Amino acid sequence: MDMRQLRYFVAIAEEGSLSAAAARLLMTQPPLSAVVAGLEKEIGAQLLVRHPRGVLPTAAGRELLAWARRLERELGEATASVRALADGATGTLRLTSVPSAADRCTPAFLRRYVQRWPDVHLDVTESAGPVAALEAVRQRSAEAAVLFTSDPVELRDRYAAGLEVRLIGPEPLVLMAPNGAAPVDQPGVADLGAALWLLTGTPASFPGLARVLEQEWRRAGVDPPRRTVASLGIARLFLRAGIGVTAMNESAAAGLGDDVVLSPMPEGCAELHAVVVAIPEQRTVRNLLELATPVP
Repeated sequence: MDMRQLRYFVAIAEEGSLSAAAARLLMTQPPLSAVVAGLEKEIGAQLLVRHPRGVLPTAAGRELLAWARRLERELGEATASVRALADGATGTLRLTSVPSAADRCTPAFLRRYVQRWPDVHLDVTESAGPVAALEAVRQRSAEAAVLFTSDPVELRDRYAAGLEVRLIGPEPLVLMAPNGAAPVDQPGVADLGAALWLLTGTPASFPGLARVLEQEWRRAGVDPPRRTVASLGIARLFLRAGIGVTAMNESAAAGLGDDVVLSPMPEGCAELHAVVVAIPEQRTVRNLLELATPVP
């Protein structure tokens, strides 16, 4: 017994006539008669009785009809479920994000994704920084990562071999200093050159914030003291306590209140670019990548 035979039997039982069922199925009547005979032989029970206007299912036929309809429905549901998974409309997407993207970039990006694929389960974690985010994707503990870089092309060519890199959008940097840390209202890099700078541990060899700051210190002719802190959150805490200065992407610097003075970076300073880096093997990930722009 197979689904083809059961579909034929359902058509016969529902139409109440072999000829009407044959018309519905766009086939001739003899194969349908053979299907009924084969089912009755396999089951060992009469399934249909003939009457002047066609056929009626027996008690055994009605039981088979109920099972056949249930199996057809479940097969349809199974087909739809597998197709949705294959299309990336369902399933799970594991994504990691750097803390500096959590205020605006990652939420906006994920909002667009959820609007298009609401049935995908998002498993989102936070990485300590861009290097850790990339490593999470390489080690397959996440399928995609959102991070910032000052050079998307270098990131793609040097740090993301075998991975897909797409642009989400640029974001300017701002200087951040405790209120009163400099003698001017809008201090620049040179004004803050002697202050303790807070960094989150990303090496200057990586195309990110630390490299941008190194470039700006050289341009300003300063070589300030540095302190590595565990996270962006700790840097924000220190700033509010009046300890140290730093630079962050604009959205991460919002909401710190009057304790912290924000000022623009010097003209010509490199921007940070939000990017998504991913393993493009499963369709949920490819759908995510479609929301971003390829790196030129």
